[in-house]
Amino acid sequence: MNNILTDQSIVSNRYQIVRSIGRGGMGAVYETIDLRLQTTVALKQRTTVDDTFRDAFEREARMLAKLRHPGLPIVSDHFFDGEDQFLVMEYVAGPSLEDVLANQKGPLDEAETLRIADQLLEILEYLHAYSPPIIHRDIKPQNIKISGESRRVVLLDFGLAKGSAAVNSPTLVKSIFGYTRSYAPPEQVNNTGTDQRTDVYSLGATLYHMLTGEAPASSEMRMFAAVNGQSDPLKVPTELNPRLSRDVSTICITALALSQAQRYQSAHMMRTALRLTTLGKRLWPTTSTTELIQPPPIQPTFQVPPPSTELLQTPPAQDQSRRTLVIIAIAVIALVALIGAGAAFVLMRGPTNPTNVPLSLTAALPTDAPPTRTSIPSATSLPPTHTPMPSATPLPPTHTPVPSATPLPPTHTPVPSATPLPPTYTPVPPAPKPTPKPPKPTPKPKPPRPPEPQPPDNGDPIPPTIAP
Repeated sequence: MNNILTDQSIVSNRYQIVRSIGRGGMGAVYETIDLRLQTTVALKQRTTVDDTFRDAFEREARMLAKLRHPGLPIVSDHFFDGEDQFLVMEYVAGPSLEDVLANQKGPLDEAETLRIADQLLEILEYLHAYSPPIIHRDIKPQNIKISGESRRVVLLDFGLAKGSAAVNSPTLVKSIFGYTRSYAPPEQVNNTGTDQRTDVYSLGATLYHMLTGEAPASSEMRMFAAVNGQSDPLKVPTELNPRLSRDVSTICITALALSQAQRYQSAHMMRTALRLTTLGKRLWPTTSTTELIQPPPIQPTFQVPPPSTELLQTPPAQDQSRRTLVIIAIAVIALVALIGAGAAFVLMRGPTNPTNVPLSLTAALPTDAPPTRTSIPSATSLPPTHTPMPSATPLPPTHTPVPSATPLPPTHTPVPSATPLPPTYTPVPPAPKPTPKPPKPTPKPKPPRPPEPQPPDNGDPIPPTIAP
């Protein structure tokens, strides 16, 4: 049960072992040939006896089966062969980062280090985007593959990972507890709760190892020194590698902060900070940094807020034309209303000097015309009682009514105009009533002066007028 498999042995009558390629705390991994499909796969075997790790092993299979990313292996099968439990996944050729560092015997090139870190952060962005986020919790050089000629980075071993499958499953809490000393943050060591910032710390420790050629001081040693008032045993990367740029060294130290609140709050923020360095701008010159920026983090030094797209948007041309038409229509309506108000004011005000209206205008009508109402225009309209007497009841030729309000002298008799009335009718318009004083001072109208007597055009004598 849970014995290490030998080369050329066959599992489940299908998978032939080629060689062992790795072994961890929960299992061993073999390069294997799928005899049915004649392809090379990776076969992972659970080597622990405790059944609590059995659930964690199965959860790892289910978690990886739903993930699709170039930096993650594809899981194709999960099965039991007797007492043994196996996981079949994509075989990733190439050395591990641990092997690369061992062969280098010192720090990696800074540009190569940033390239590897950028791809790892891209993988973490993908994992952390799930709800709830998938936290790897075991990022270290041993679990990172450098694959193929393109040196593509692949993240392996999700045995300690937690995600949606771990929710409401108390048996999984014990199975996923574990850490690697040099790469685990304090919250993982103390088992006080892990989140996305846990992976940021582990990636920062891996970055530190690549930049300096040695693993960082463990969080346990650093916490012990902090409690006892001693200096932090973690050395600044530029002290171990003087050729390293200071901005990259600062980013590495920020990711390794003991306090979760003082680290980068997400993998996205750390990736943005690396791309904004002097070397990062040379490596990714065509990358739009505004697309990498998220809302301001706790560390504002490396954060550039994205521009507001709402304020940059302009209204469509159709909306602008509609607004223009509405403004023009309102202006036209206002102009028409103003002209109408002026015309109404002029009509209501009337002529400024009503005394100049000749009195003979009403006498020029023929006797057979229907009764009409003629009013003398003035600043204030006269009441409708001042209407000339209709011609249906003519006055005797010897009597001409004169309004008693303004008696005429006996020697002055109004003379008709060019078209005289018959001798039996000489209408005289009523005298204008005194006009009340308007709100604004206006000249007081003068009383009408009767016209001078003129001889008629036809030579007929003027009939005598009897004064009352």
